[in-house]
Amino acid sequence: MLAEMVDHVVGIADFDMGHWVVGDEVAPGLWTAGGGEWCIWVRLSGFSWEADDRIEWGAPWQVHTVRIEPTDQGFFAGEFCSHRYLGP
Repeated sequence: MLAEMVDHVVGIADFDMGHWVVGDEVAPGLWTAGGGEWCIWVRLSGFSWEADDRIEWGAPWQVHTVRIEPTDQGFFAGEFCSHRYLGP
């Protein structure tokens, strides 16, 4: 239980679908996901969903590794797209 609480505080716990605030809810660093039908991901410079807010994105069905940068504002993960922390 304590380990889970520490992971949540520093943002290195695995995470699934949703919009995540970098540096608060998810840590910068290297993350991986196994892919799947709805496993779309987007690194964000803001949360307006305007094209200018999308730094980089990945398509479904692909196993991927993505580096979330400290300068990113947010990260979006699609359905069935669990991300696991690999390190800084």
